Amino acid sequence: LLVLAVAATPWSAAAQADEEPEVFIEEVEIPATPEKLLRGIKHFKNREYGLATLDLWEIVTDDYYAYYHGDASFYLARSLDQLGYPYAALDEYQRFLRLGGDSDQFDKGFEQAVALADELDAGWLLADGLSYHSSDRFGREGGPKAMYWVGKTLFEAGRLAESRAYLQAVPQGSEYYP
Repeated sequence: LLVLAVAATPWSAAAQADEEPEVFIEEVEIPATPEKLLRGIKHFKNREYGLATLDLWEIVTDDYYAYYHGDASFYLARSLDQLGYPYAALDEYQRFLRLGGDSDQFDKGFEQAVALADELDAGWLLADGLSYHSSDRFGREGGPKAMYWVGKTLFEAGRLAESRAYLQAVPQGSEYYP
């Protein structure tokens, strides 16, 4: 079975150059769903979060299973949060977001990542992963917050053109409107 794999440049880099993000397309073979992924998800659903992290970590660190990294990363982040490691969970959500949203869990993962970052007042930790997405990718709930975090982080890094693109995407009337 073959699929087209898409790897894009960060949306913010394309915005700075006033052009569309660069996209590379190649055909890759999809390996069979790894048993460790299925087992990790089963452990997660059974609230066996420690066991879930062991199996899911093996998937996200094995390039052979790159096709499954999104789903594994999503469940790994949730497991880490459930185990009481919220900053490790945010780091994993960062990876999840950088993967580009190919996972069926993207919308749910995005909302949970933004909620956790908001709870910890650590939105800047997600800024890099969020910068891989245009503002229209995000829902109404966490989108303004996410765009503000990315814009603010880029501004503080001196990347003014990129920052402006994100801050202009924050809807007027939002509490995050600059």
